[in-house]
Amino acid sequence: NELAAWLGTLGQQSGWVEVSERVAQIHADGGGLSLASTVNPSGPGHLAVLVPSLGETGTWIAQAGATNFTRKPLRAGFGALEPRFYAHK
Repeated sequence: NELAAWLGTLGQQSGWVEVSERVAQIHADGGGLSLASTVNPSGPGHLAVLVPSLGETGTWIAQAGATNFTRKPLRAGFGALEPRFYAHK
């Protein structure tokens, strides 16, 4: 949760910009670093790194935590949650 809050505030001073889901995936496809992040008011938040789509539709992530994987669709990690997306310039 603290990292999600940092991305939306002080992260801007470190080159992180909030972008749309589509822009985040395009940025990742181009080799840039993009993140998906959400706050959980009743426990730990969630953060995942976007990975290249490899020409497939949708948003693709890698994550580590209770469930680890190197490439799955966004919903595999976030379910029905609506994360915010950030790209590092």
